[in-house]
Amino acid sequence: MKFKKALILAVTFCLTISLLVSHSVSATEDLDLSSQEDFVYSEMTPEDELSDTSSSLDSMIAELPELVITSASVIKRTDYYIEYKYTIKNTGTVTIPSMYKIVIKSLYSANKIFNDAGDVSLGATIIGDSSSLAPGESHTGTYGAGIPPSKDMKFIMFKIDSTNIVAEYNEFNNTRALSLYPDLVISNAQVTKTAFGLDYSYTIKNVGGKKAPSLRYIVLDSCYSANTIYNDPGDIAAGSFFIEESVYLAPGQSYTVKGYSLYPTPSGMNYIIFKVDARDDIYESNESNNTKVVQLER
Repeated sequence: MKFKKALILAVTFCLTISLLVSHSVSATEDLDLSSQEDFVYSEMTPEDELSDTSSSLDSMIAELPELVITSASVIKRTDYYIEYKYTIKNTGTVTIPSMYKIVIKSLYSANKIFNDAGDVSLGATIIGDSSSLAPGESHTGTYGAGIPPSKDMKFIMFKIDSTNIVAEYNEFNNTRALSLYPDLVISNAQVTKTAFGLDYSYTIKNVGGKKAPSLRYIVLDSCYSANTIYNDPGDIAAGSFFIEESVYLAPGQSYTVKGYSLYPTPSGMNYIIFKVDARDDIYESNESNNTKVVQLER
């Protein structure tokens, strides 16, 4: 009985294969490959199809809102309270119907990494404004928190739309860091070669988020260097001096100094490097950006 069933299955299988092969040959003989009605093909290469798909996706993605924080500043600060002002902007192509439920989250951070280990939450708030935000429009608001920062927390980090209720084409540019301490940098350095050495001037600017204490008696240092690394082995002192005035720089303010070096440029030294607050008298949010490198003319 089992043998008979197996034989029937085998014969059925062979007949099926025979019919398929016969149909395939017949279909091939009847097919006119020169006829576009019988044979439809695409002239697009895989690269063309990929490019076409990519363009369509780019078009779809571009038709979305895009929220960014354009500015932030501390407007009130005590030992037990801090209040800041922020401005957000829709840089996308689609209007946000209502800002009411958009959440802004903030926290203290020792660096500029949002929600990093050790960050301290300042809480979150909804914007609470039912107005729409069209492409190119901005909105300014304030937020306060009663949590004083510890000294090692140098920044407030903000994130707009932290709960992602707004679909954006870029979800990775919603954060901004605000410095809680002074941050001194050097800009606009000018160097002139003289018969005896060098004359120079440069601008000190506070790019931090807090007024700097008096700059009186902070050290301004300089050195000749074969490379762009301050105080590298082989560097040669070009002189240092104190600021003699009681200068206080609020965030964004600048102060220009002038100096000179009576040391002729040593052979092989291609740069002069200036450093503000060389003794680290002022506690800053960033202690690694106090230098300025100027290439010397030969």
